[in-house]
Amino acid sequence: MPRIDPEARKEYNLLRKWEKAGLVGNYDLIYDKYKKTNNCDLCNCEFTKKNKKCMDHSHISGHFRHICCNACNSGMFDRTKPKNNTSGIKNISFNKKDKLWEYRKTYKKNDFRVYNKNKQIVLWVKFYDYLMLSN
Repeated sequence: MPRIDPEARKEYNLLRKWEKAGLVGNYDLIYDKYKKTNNCDLCNCEFTKKNKKCMDHSHISGHFRHICCNACNSGMFDRTKPKNNTSGIKNISFNKKDKLWEYRKTYKKNDFRVYNKNKQIVLWVKFYDYLMLSN
């Protein structure tokens, strides 16, 4: 059995992690930028073992924004999410028991809920709902 290159394994694991987090875009270009970036795009500090490199993306659309340090990335945390919401996105949570993503919204005393295994589908429902309410 051939040995897998450790760098290729590291890249594969990182790309899968980004995919699970909901990142949308060209993974090859984003990974190249990630590898080449040595300083935070926001505060320009150098990455260290304590202040690690993070890939920041929009939790609504899933699109890549920039490479930033852990301090800047955690400073952008959505503080409006409920305590049982583990996704970081308002009104979207993951049910560990059923292994389903849920989008929940209340309209005039009526609950609207969408469940799906695919996080992207739930995000699209939320985005569509947002577009309909803004018109």
